[in-house]
Amino acid sequence: MFACNGILFNHESPIRGETFVTKKVITFLCNYLKNTNKNKKLYLGNIYSKRDWGHAKDYVIAMWKILQQKKPDDYVIATGKNYTVKKFINIVCKKLKLKLEWKGKGLHEVSLINGVKIIFIHKKYFRPLEVESLLGNYRYARKKLNWKPKYDLGSLIDDMINNEMKN
Repeated sequence: MFACNGILFNHESPIRGETFVTKKVITFLCNYLKNTNKNKKLYLGNIYSKRDWGHAKDYVIAMWKILQQKKPDDYVIATGKNYTVKKFINIVCKKLKLKLEWKGKGLHEVSLINGVKIIFIHKKYFRPLEVESLLGNYRYARKKLNWKPKYDLGSLIDDMINNEMKN
């Protein structure tokens, strides 16, 4: 049996499920910009957890390359870079030209857009077994598959925003 193991770090795309933090943030902020949720609030958990987010388009190419090998093997597919959820939010706001500021600390940290509090931290969204930092090393995949990610976090966010703004 030809069986390979791929450890794929967080791979995102415009069709990501609504409960995933990347999609949740982008959907909320795009709707805010489109004026469809000005009175709503976004509640998040640990905005300091770090994730290695890559574009699903890159990961599909890696999976295809894995299956083209003569011998099965194990691979890590990742970007080798990680960002906090807070940094992700900051990038999205910058791309949407929303003036964002953060105030407070811990469970009392909030973000404001145009002086209005819109993003809040709530303990119910903290994971009991939270992994603080996820960071993949894809050197082996680069060497054996001649693979590396083409999309950076900014272009992934652009793709997700463009899709959300069309809907």
